Amino acid sequence: MKNKGETLVESLLSIFFVAVVLPPVSNLILKTFRTDSKIDRKNIFNMETENISEILKTKDYAFLYSHIGKYVIQNKNDFYSKFAIEGKYQILKDTATVGKRELEIKATENYYLNEKGEKEHILEITIDRKKDYYFPEIK
Repeated sequence: MKNKGETLVESLLSIFFVAVVLPPVSNLILKTFRTDSKIDRKNIFNMETENISEILKTKDYAFLYSHIGKYVIQNKNDFYSKFAIEGKYQILKDTATVGKRELEIKATENYYLNEKGEKEHILEITIDRKKDYYFPEIK
């Protein structure tokens, strides 16, 4: 009759294996989770930057041209109030990470002539060093 029990050596090898392999593997999983979380936050931040730029481009040329300058946006409500964003364009969520952001609107040297023959400059919108452009409506 064979004994099918576990020997002390087998038990010690199992414990050694778990003690040696488990911490590095769990550390790797934890680092992967942290990296994924940072990437998700950065992606959300970038998406919100694009949304802010697109919201600004819903405004008419005269309004944006009158707001040429540098701004520091503290939060989403500050952004909405500084640029008189209507309710239908207030798409940033309450959980938005619109923290302190630097925003600059400036006229480029390029322009279009409107129907009155006046120059309407292409506007450069820079949010945290990410550039976008506002093109006047051509009629």
